[in-house]
Amino acid sequence: MSSTLSPQDFVAKWRHATLKERSASQTHFNDLCALLGQPSPAEADPAGRWYTFEAGASKTSGGQGWADVWKMGYFAWEYKGQHADLDKAYRQLLQYRESLLNPPLLIVSDLQRILIHTNFTNTVKRVYELALDDLLIPDKLAILLKAFTDPDRLRPGQTPSQVTEETARHFARLAQLLRRYGNEPHATAHFLIRLLFCLFCTVHEHLEHFRLWLLWASGAFFRIYGPWRLKNTPQVDRNDVSCLMLSVRHVRRHYTLLPVR
Repeated sequence: MSSTLSPQDFVAKWRHATLKERSASQTHFNDLCALLGQPSPAEADPAGRWYTFEAGASKTSGGQGWADVWKMGYFAWEYKGQHADLDKAYRQLLQYRESLLNPPLLIVSDLQRILIHTNFTNTVKRVYELALDDLLIPDKLAILLKAFTDPDRLRPGQTPSQVTEETARHFARLAQLLRRYGNEPHATAHFLIRLLFCLFCTVHEHLEHFRLWLLWASGAFFRIYGPWRLKNTPQVDRNDVSCLMLSVRHVRRHYTLLPVR
């Protein structure tokens, strides 16, 4: 096994690195292995059958691609250069995952960030984000170690149906509160339909411009009729405002509608 590397040494080494993706990715990954006390791909699997760099994969859209690192039953990993679009890297892995036997984790990173996307069947997706300095924190470093040793410990607890049921309850509560404080029923229903469309548009890349328009329209509606106005209304029940804010935050957190402030 390669020599170990302390978190402080790892962070110091990579903090100011400006190497391009191709020249840095394998060295960076091998250093992560040393940091975590894990064997590198070449040490664990010299034949490259189940743990390897540059794993060939057929794309679901057709053609051939290469995952930067693949560990069967654990993860597929894609690197990008500094300040590159890690969402694009994730979309690449989505193209490869079936060919790579659907690993439980899809991980993307540059030299400053690591994003661990869960990929478990019948669970709500969760993303663990680790910045470079997070690797100095034992609890954060433990998340990365689980990806290498026991990815099932990163499995989300909620199923999609549970989140859907909870979201439906929040939508109903939103409708009740918006009507209670004088919002016209037709306008309230129209606003909630906009939110509902946003939930579906977020998963269709080709509807990105339509989704952004919906977000702008929904945000404008909330600035007029939403909890910010309610907070300044003397007759409003503070408990209702709290419930409304929690409902909005739940929808935003699970469906990435607007930034949570």
